[in-house]
Amino acid sequence: MNVIDKALTILAKIPTTQARIVVTIGLTVATGIMYFATAFVPGYEWLGFLALMSGLDVAQFHSKRKTAWTPAVQNGHNEKVNIDEIIDEIEEETTTDNPEIG
Repeated sequence: MNVIDKALTILAKIPTTQARIVVTIGLTVATGIMYFATAFVPGYEWLGFLALMSGLDVAQFHSKRKTAWTPAVQNGHNEKVNIDEIIDEIEEETTTDNPEIG
């Protein structure tokens, strides 16, 4: 196995989201170092590119890790809580002549 095959194998196994994030952070840090070390002022196109890449990284990271979950069951019950039914029950209790309400 030659060097190119090893490089392609490593590239095939690398997590793409983390690779994108590392590259974007590296480019941003390098731009910041160039800005502070020299009188180089990056163009708006380059800053826009960095902002776009950062936004895409965040979107990809979020979409891969978004969890599809159902709401947690409240009070240890095994059934889902229907908030509309609870509100209706409270409204019925408050509209009837209930001596406890006063």
